[in-house]
Amino acid sequence: MNTNTMYDKSDLGTAKDNMNSPIHNWYRFTAGFSYKFIDYIIDNTSDEIGTIYEPFAGCGTTLVAAQKRKIKSIGNESQQLMCDIINAKLNWDIDYNLCLDYLDKIHKDILLQGGKGNHKVRMA
Repeated sequence: MNTNTMYDKSDLGTAKDNMNSPIHNWYRFTAGFSYKFIDYIIDNTSDEIGTIYEPFAGCGTTLVAAQKRKIKSIGNESQQLMCDIINAKLNWDIDYNLCLDYLDKIHKDILLQGGKGNHKVRMA
């Protein structure tokens, strides 16, 4: 790979950068590390990367970084909550019509619970 991207190496071992990332910032994982750390490793690897294996996947930082670069990855995580978080971060196949159906159900529930009825569900 070796794209010679410049990195501030002082924070690569921390999760500070993740707080500014739309994918990584919604779940604060104290044992996490910066997604830039994985980017740095990938960018400075001279060999072609076929698959990345992450034995302790945590909240999926390595797997997300690999997916964004279209690199196959395999992660191992024993905690179900963390697996759910990883799956949510990696699943971008969103069914637009299914989302609309859920929003419609939420709107109906609001009305049934005494909502004023002036809430409109608008989609761009």
